[in-house]
Amino acid sequence: MRQSIGGSWVFMIVVLFTLIFASYLALTINYSRSFRVKNEVLNIIEKSQGFTDNGVKLINNYLSQAGYKTTGTCKVADNTIVYGAVDLNGTIENIRNGNHSKYYYCFSKYTGYHSYYKTRAYYRLTLFFHFDLPVIGDLMTFDVDGQTSEIDSTYDSYTLSRWS
Repeated sequence: MRQSIGGSWVFMIVVLFTLIFASYLALTINYSRSFRVKNEVLNIIEKSQGFTDNGVKLINNYLSQAGYKTTGTCKVADNTIVYGAVDLNGTIENIRNGNHSKYYYCFSKYTGYHSYYKTRAYYRLTLFFHFDLPVIGDLMTFDVDGQTSEIDSTYDSYTLSRWS
């Protein structure tokens, strides 16, 4: 009798460590996939010289092909204008004026920070990823933030004013 009870404790410990290992593995795989997607989107922004209409189409096509379906809530600072993608069909809106609370990705443009080069700008991007376990399901949604390098002159002034 004593050996069967001791064996069940060992079995429960093995099951517990297996679940911990599986959850850690699922978290790292989802997190690394999200960073890969974020880096590719930042590359598209830099190659398009900003958030132009063509750049938004490329980003949405890439996210659709990558199987990106996670939405989240964007953080808005006091003095920045933040835009969010309502869907992956090209619908982007100003978050302050928008009616949606869940976005596929969010971005903001920072310009005028350099005294000599006033046309330089960089973009901050936020993507989301969810942590889910196969048996338990969706647990949490995390933000993955990134920033482009400086772009000398951007071509998105018309596009950004259209979304405001």
